[in-house]
Amino acid sequence: MVEPPHRKNVSNIVTPKLPPFRDKIPKNISFSHERFAHDHLLSACCARRDHLRIFPRARSKAGASANRLLQHPDVKATIAWIRACMASEFPAQDKSAYPRSAEEIGDIFRRLNYWRRFQL
Repeated sequence: MVEPPHRKNVSNIVTPKLPPFRDKIPKNISFSHERFAHDHLLSACCARRDHLRIFPRARSKAGASANRLLQHPDVKATIAWIRACMASEFPAQDKSAYPRSAEEIGDIFRRLNYWRRFQL
């Protein structure tokens, strides 16, 4: 097919590279959630006491808040990561880089085929 001479080639337009949307950027695990997960694994007692240790002003319904916090995906991922590291099931290079989000922990588990044992 022969192109007409007056037609311009518009396929070489360069579009600017835009940053990803805010909901696509993984959120870091908050310090209080990470600390709650560490305390919960180290103390091996009730979650209510661990919740009161991290959040001392939340006294009225600390037991319910602790149970809700244990279901939070960031806390679940941190607990799974700590258990896997304590069980020495990771190569050394994967333990040294501490993941900052639940998505990173899930990616490492899937890459190393641990996702079935530590379901998030």
